[in-house]
Amino acid sequence: MYLKPVEGRRVPDPVLRDFLPPEGRLVTRSEHFLRMVRDGDAVECDPPAPLAQAGEGEGA
Repeated sequence: MYLKPVEGRRVPDPVLRDFLPPEGRLVTRSEHFLRMVRDGDAVECDPPAPLAQAGEGEGA
């Protein structure tokens, strides 16, 4: 599941022992993260589209 913290909130990540970055992170679905969503501290969202690799789509 991909989670983003709600603006102004810090959501701890017990696996990596840090906080979710403002742009969000892919995390393992767990009771901890489900509680963060349920309590309104984080939102589940779609992950950002992968960045195009350098040179991809350029005519050569």
